[in-house]
Amino acid sequence: MNQARFPTIKTLEQFDFEFQPSVDRHVLRNLSGLAFVERGENVIFLGPPGVGKTHLSIALGVRACEAGHRVEFQTLDQLMTRLKKAREENRLDRTLKQLSYPKVLIVDEIGYLPLSRDEASLFFRLINRLYEKASMILTSNKSFADWGEVFGGTGDRHRHPGPAAAPCNHGQHQGRELPAQGKTPCRHAQEPPTGGQ
Repeated sequence: MNQARFPTIKTLEQFDFEFQPSVDRHVLRNLSGLAFVERGENVIFLGPPGVGKTHLSIALGVRACEAGHRVEFQTLDQLMTRLKKAREENRLDRTLKQLSYPKVLIVDEIGYLPLSRDEASLFFRLINRLYEKASMILTSNKSFADWGEVFGGTGDRHRHPGPAAAPCNHGQHQGRELPAQGKTPCRHAQEPPTGGQ
């Protein structure tokens, strides 16, 4: 569990479904069975800050750890810092290989800061490495319509998708999108303060 680098431990049992009724309990119950991991599929939590996306991503990661799978948690900013440093030190291929070892890679906070086209290309290389071999759990405060802008595009991913096209298409083709909507908790945070969502 320590190797997963979770910022804190969260479980599905701790999630307040009454406070956040937009989250489909049935879908999460099915996901907790981890069949998506066996199939190498992705899970994407979309919604505004504070609705529980990070909590749910960690909870599924914890469940995967308990089932014996190797899991790693990274914010997108942490991931890009790691990839750029590896490239500068001429060890990008080795780092990409290391990131492909986990059966589940969680990437949190997609969309809080846009990536340059160069950074998006690095992310695309990782996506290609993991595609159909491992599962990704992604969280984002942006809809798919805005992912072209997030990943180094011009804001219209259909006309000018740039490097974002493959991450978006891979996520939609091999995974499940779970929208999380509703009120943002004020006194009791659904997510760890370090999660930023």
